[in-house]
This record gives sequence, structure tokens and C-alpha cells, in this order.
Amino acid sequence: MTLPELGRSAERTSYVVAHNGSYGVTPRWYYVVHGHHPVRVKRCATCTETKPVAEFHPVSRNSTLEYRSYCKPCARSKRRAAYEKAGGKDVPYAQVLKREYGLTLEQYNDMLKRQAHRCAVCRRPETVTIKKTGEVRRLAVDHDHVTGTVRGLLCHRCNILVWAMEDNHTTLSAIEKYVENFRNSFAK
Repeated sequence: MTLPELGRSAERTSYVVAHNGSYGVTPRWYYVVHGHHPVRVKRCATCTETKPVAEFHPVSRNSTLEYRSYCKPCARSKRRAAYEKAGGKDVPYAQVLKREYGLTLEQYNDMLKRQAHRCAVCRRPETVTIKKTGEVRRLAVDHDHVTGTVRGLLCHRCNILVWAMEDNHTTLSAIEKYVENFRNSFAK
């Protein structure tokens, strides 16, 4: 039985089968000895590359340390594929819509189409981006804070203005007065 090398010269590398190895059966993991430093390695079931066990997620079973059958990069790609198959970022957003507003994702998308992907107040598309991803934010669901009734979809700016007006009716007139005072003082 020959076991793969990890890119070291053949004269400095020797193999020692150390765990779950029986005659004619490939072990789950083994040691590769480089000089005086043994390195515990394992073969990934997905990409079939032989890597140090540090490249595999540990699993504790019956108080013994074992490792997953696929390496960390393969595990990451499997999780990403499962996430995308399940609906990606729409799944958690659909849960928020249902919990907070009683809407399904389909109802939200229907409202979005009826509003031509534009804000219900200013009639402009959303321009605010998410800093982490750089993607444009979704339009916010505007709802009456007393009854909980959904009114429409708003851009970030209009949503903040509607919230401020609804929260404190004097805010809008105070803002208007503030801007007017600035313009009057600037014009002098």
C-alpha cells in the first residue's frame, strides 16, 4: 500500500501507518515523518487530497478525537451549496418579513413589482448600500406602528422621515423651521 507524499523530497519522507489501518485497508489517518517531525495527515473524501489533520474539523465521539471526512475548504463549499439550494439570503429575510409584518416573500416581491422597484414616497430606487457587501439595500417595509398594517415599501431616507413624523408630529415642522432659518441666515 503506497501513501501519498506532501511535496517533500522522497529521501526525507517516510510513512508510518498509525490509526485504524489493517492490511489492505487505507487508514483514516496516518503520520508522515519529515525529518524528526511527524505530521498527522488524512485524505479528504471529497477532493481526495491528503492534508494535515489541522485542515479538517474535529469531531468528539465517545471521548475520542476524530476528524470529519472532508477538509475545511470542502466543508465550506458544501455549506455554501446547501445555503444557496435552500434559498440563500432570502430565507432569513422571509422569516423576518413573516415575524415582523405578517408578509411572505412573495407578497413583498409583489409589492415591489407594483411600485416598480421604487419608493412609495419619493418614487426613486433605493441608493443606500450595505457597507459589508456593497449591495443596494432592500426597500423597507413601512407599517403603521399602532395597527401594524403594512402601507408600502420605502427607501431608507423616506422610511426614517416617516418614522420621525409618525413618532413625533412636531418633528417635521421643527425640521422645516431649522432649514428655513439656515437659508435665511445664509442669504444675508
